[in-house]
Amino acid sequence: MIKAQLIRSKDKKEYHTYDGYDEKEPVLVTTTHASRKGVFKAATNTNDETVIIATPSGNDAIVLTDLIVSAKKVQSSTVTLQFTDGVNTEVLAVFDSGNNSVNLAISFQGHWEGWQAARLEVVTDTNLQVATTAVGYFYITEDSAQTYSVWDANR
Repeated sequence: MIKAQLIRSKDKKEYHTYDGYDEKEPVLVTTTHASRKGVFKAATNTNDETVIIATPSGNDAIVLTDLIVSAKKVQSSTVTLQFTDGVNTEVLAVFDSGNNSVNLAISFQGHWEGWQAARLEVVTDTNLQVATTAVGYFYITEDSAQTYSVWDANR
Protein backbone atom coordinates (compact mmCIF):
# COMPACT_ATOMS: atom_id res chain seq x y z
CA MET A 1 0.00 0.00 0.00
CA ILE A 2 1.26 3.46 -0.88
CA LYS A 3 0.65 6.09 1.79
CA ALA A 4 -0.52 9.41 0.36
CA GLN A 5 -1.88 12.71 1.63
CA LEU A 6 -3.78 15.37 -0.24
CA ILE A 7 -2.25 18.76 0.52
CA ARG A 8 -3.66 22.10 -0.57
CA SER A 9 -0.95 23.95 -2.52
CA LYS A 10 -2.18 27.37 -1.38
CA ASP A 11 -1.52 26.94 2.33
CA LYS A 12 -0.02 23.42 2.65
CA LYS A 13 -2.96 22.21 4.77
CA GLU A 14 -4.03 18.59 4.57
CA TYR A 15 -7.52 17.81 3.33
CA HIS A 16 -9.72 16.20 5.97
CA THR A 17 -10.35 12.48 6.15
CA TYR A 18 -12.09 10.18 8.61
CA ASP A 19 -11.87 6.45 9.20
CA GLY A 20 -14.50 4.66 7.15
CA TYR A 21 -17.06 2.16 8.41
CA ASP A 22 -14.52 -0.62 8.61
CA GLU A 23 -11.93 1.72 10.16
CA LYS A 24 -9.29 0.33 7.81
CA GLU A 25 -9.45 2.88 5.02
CA PRO A 26 -9.54 6.67 5.35
CA VAL A 27 -12.40 8.43 3.55
CA LEU A 28 -11.93 11.87 2.01
CA VAL A 29 -14.42 14.33 3.52
CA THR A 30 -16.02 16.49 0.86
CA THR A 31 -18.85 18.96 1.00
CA THR A 32 -20.50 21.54 -1.22
CA HIS A 33 -20.82 25.26 -0.70
CA ALA A 34 -24.60 24.76 -0.61
CA SER A 35 -24.45 22.28 2.24
CA ARG A 36 -22.22 24.61 4.27
CA LYS A 37 -23.80 27.99 3.49
CA GLY A 38 -27.29 27.11 2.28
CA VAL A 39 -30.47 28.47 3.79
CA PHE A 40 -34.14 28.17 2.85
CA LYS A 41 -37.21 30.30 2.93
CA ALA A 42 -40.86 29.54 2.33
CA ALA A 43 -43.72 31.87 1.50
CA THR A 44 -47.38 31.54 0.65
CA ASN A 45 -49.18 33.69 -1.90
CA THR A 46 -52.89 33.97 -1.08
CA ASN A 47 -54.13 36.27 -3.81
CA ASP A 48 -53.10 38.12 -6.95
CA GLU A 49 -49.70 39.22 -5.63
CA THR A 50 -45.91 39.19 -5.80
CA VAL A 51 -43.95 37.76 -2.87
CA ILE A 52 -40.20 38.26 -2.54
CA ILE A 53 -38.64 34.98 -1.42
CA ALA A 54 -34.99 36.06 -1.18
CA THR A 55 -33.06 39.30 -1.64
CA PRO A 56 -29.27 39.45 -1.79
CA SER A 57 -27.34 42.07 0.10
CA GLY A 58 -25.96 44.84 -2.11
CA ASN A 59 -24.61 43.37 -5.34
CA ASP A 60 -24.39 39.79 -4.11
CA ALA A 61 -26.27 37.08 -6.04
CA ILE A 62 -28.48 34.11 -5.21
CA VAL A 63 -27.73 30.51 -6.24
CA LEU A 64 -30.71 28.14 -6.08
CA THR A 65 -30.26 24.65 -4.64
CA ASP A 66 -33.83 23.37 -4.10
CA LEU A 67 -37.38 24.27 -5.04
CA ILE A 68 -40.76 23.06 -3.79
CA VAL A 69 -43.97 24.52 -5.23
CA SER A 70 -47.53 23.59 -4.38
CA ALA A 71 -50.62 25.42 -5.57
CA LYS A 72 -54.27 24.60 -5.51
CA LYS A 73 -56.25 24.51 -8.74
CA VAL A 74 -57.95 27.84 -9.44
CA GLN A 75 -59.45 28.63 -12.83
CA SER A 76 -57.17 30.61 -15.20
CA SER A 77 -54.31 30.87 -12.69
CA THR A 78 -50.54 30.62 -12.90
CA VAL A 79 -47.63 30.67 -10.48
CA THR A 80 -44.45 32.35 -11.79
CA LEU A 81 -40.95 32.10 -10.34
CA GLN A 82 -38.60 34.87 -11.46
CA PHE A 83 -35.36 36.72 -10.82
CA THR A 84 -35.55 40.51 -11.00
CA ASP A 85 -33.40 43.47 -10.02
CA GLY A 86 -36.23 45.95 -10.60
CA VAL A 87 -35.01 46.72 -14.13
CA ASN A 88 -34.35 43.30 -15.67
CA THR A 89 -36.70 40.36 -15.07
CA GLU A 90 -36.11 36.77 -16.15
CA VAL A 91 -38.80 34.14 -15.67
CA LEU A 92 -37.49 30.80 -14.42
CA ALA A 93 -40.77 28.89 -14.59
CA VAL A 94 -44.50 29.37 -15.07
CA PHE A 95 -46.74 26.75 -13.48
CA ASP A 96 -50.29 26.39 -14.82
CA SER A 97 -52.54 25.95 -11.81
CA GLY A 98 -55.70 26.63 -13.81
CA ASN A 99 -56.11 23.07 -15.05
CA ASN A 100 -54.49 21.11 -12.22
CA SER A 101 -52.98 21.66 -8.83
CA VAL A 102 -49.20 22.10 -8.80
CA ASN A 103 -46.93 19.83 -6.75
CA LEU A 104 -43.26 19.99 -7.64
CA ALA A 105 -39.95 19.34 -5.89
CA ILE A 106 -36.56 19.88 -7.58
CA SER A 107 -33.03 19.56 -6.29
CA PHE A 108 -30.94 21.62 -8.70
CA GLN A 109 -27.67 20.15 -9.93
CA GLY A 110 -26.84 22.84 -12.44
CA HIS A 111 -25.74 26.40 -11.98
CA TRP A 112 -29.07 28.13 -11.19
CA GLU A 113 -27.62 31.50 -10.29
CA GLY A 114 -29.08 34.98 -10.49
CA TRP A 115 -27.11 38.11 -11.31
CA GLN A 116 -25.91 40.93 -9.07
CA ALA A 117 -28.71 42.33 -6.89
CA ALA A 118 -31.41 40.11 -8.45
CA ARG A 119 -34.03 39.00 -5.96
CA LEU A 120 -36.20 35.89 -6.28
CA GLU A 121 -39.96 36.43 -6.54
CA VAL A 122 -43.09 34.31 -6.78
CA VAL A 123 -45.99 35.87 -8.67
CA THR A 124 -49.59 34.66 -8.57
CA ASP A 125 -52.16 36.20 -10.88
CA THR A 126 -55.61 35.27 -9.61
CA ASN A 127 -57.72 36.18 -6.60
CA LEU A 128 -58.33 33.34 -4.13
CA GLN A 129 -55.23 31.52 -5.38
CA VAL A 130 -53.09 29.76 -2.76
CA ALA A 131 -49.53 28.83 -3.69
CA THR A 132 -46.70 27.91 -1.35
CA THR A 133 -43.09 28.03 -2.48
CA ALA A 134 -40.03 26.88 -0.54
CA VAL A 135 -36.58 27.62 -1.93
CA GLY A 136 -33.14 26.46 -0.85
CA TYR A 137 -30.34 28.84 -1.80
CA PHE A 138 -27.06 30.45 -0.84
CA TYR A 139 -25.49 33.79 -1.60
CA ILE A 140 -22.33 34.53 -3.54
CA THR A 141 -20.48 37.78 -3.05
CA GLU A 142 -20.34 40.66 -5.49
CA ASP A 143 -16.81 39.77 -6.65
CA SER A 144 -18.09 36.34 -7.82
CA ALA A 145 -21.55 37.45 -8.99
CA GLN A 146 -22.11 38.48 -12.60
CA THR A 147 -23.70 41.69 -13.81
CA TYR A 148 -26.96 41.22 -15.71
CA SER A 149 -25.32 41.77 -19.11
CA VAL A 150 -22.61 39.18 -18.42
CA TRP A 151 -25.17 36.78 -16.91
CA ASP A 152 -27.47 37.20 -19.94
CA ALA A 153 -24.61 36.63 -22.41
CA ASN A 154 -23.42 33.49 -20.61
CA ARG A 155 -26.71 31.63 -20.45
